[in-house]
Amino acid sequence: MTPRGALRWAGAVGLGAMAAAVTRRPVRFGVAHQTGLVHAVSFRTVLGALTAGTAGMAVVGRRALRRPVLSFTAGAVAALSAGVAAGSVAALAEQGWAGHALPRRATASGEPDVVVLLLNTLMGAADAPAIVERAVAEDATVLALPECPAVLAAAVVDGLAAHGRRMQSFGTRENLWPTGETWLLVDERLGRYRQVDAPEMQLGAAVAEPDGHDGPTLAAVHPPAPMTLVGLGAWRTYVPAAVDVARSRPNAIVAGDFNTTLDHEPMADLAPYVDAATMVGRGAEGTWPARIPALLATPIDHVLVRPEVWTVLGTRTYRVGDSDHRAVVARLARTRIVS
Repeated sequence: MTPRGALRWAGAVGLGAMAAAVTRRPVRFGVAHQTGLVHAVSFRTVLGALTAGTAGMAVVGRRALRRPVLSFTAGAVAALSAGVAAGSVAALAEQGWAGHALPRRATASGEPDVVVLLLNTLMGAADAPAIVERAVAEDATVLALPECPAVLAAAVVDGLAAHGRRMQSFGTRENLWPTGETWLLVDERLGRYRQVDAPEMQLGAAVAEPDGHDGPTLAAVHPPAPMTLVGLGAWRTYVPAAVDVARSRPNAIVAGDFNTTLDHEPMADLAPYVDAATMVGRGAEGTWPARIPALLATPIDHVLVRPEVWTVLGTRTYRVGDSDHRAVVARLARTRIVS
């Protein structure tokens, strides 16, 4: 190999390595909030597949090209695409896909003290019978329901009551949009709760604190998506506010449609809280849109817990009704009392 050829190979390897590093940790390089990248890193599997295919085609094209400049360009494209694909795969592997199976009852880790069912209902596209059926099947004790009309929340409460489950309901509506209503339903088996003020979230947040007992603060949150309609500025403001609902308390369980993955800047640092699904190796299991396989979807719905207080026994996602989000079920066992 000539010195020039060696230099080209070194450049290609360096370009690929840099692309892999940036793709795996976009926040570290300060690019996770950039227009385009915000959405690209949301769909890791799709990004990885597309760039792997591009790399393969570039390699084939490079061999067919005779002009050095074009051959070099094809090689650079191959290296860059391969790096992006490798970074995407590494991020998916780190977050996990097929971790702990969802335990249904007692396990070696203990029996769940709280079962969270999180579902963006898409303004009622997931109807009450479908939600009740899943809640009963999972023995859910906390339901976080973004984009849930009050009439639907009431119907779910009534439906669960018919199954012998008495629920306390806490809701909020921040605007006149049909997406701006969020409800939190809490089983009376967890003790009495009272609703407290929640930070502005644009699309709604309901926070309930224990009334006379040492249970966790419970919250359902729904900050806006990074869309043109609301702007990246609103997204970067309200998602941290949603995370702070947990971080501002020593013991909270916060569930919601965060419209954000853990690769994005607003949720890159959750300490001292963690994403329940990631804790058990299922953090890459996508929740939106529900009409495509979970492997291809983006994981933007999260349950946040404090690992010193709660053991995550398992998580899973499900299709429920006609919602465009998959429901997240998280089973939690309490390991420490925090006042």
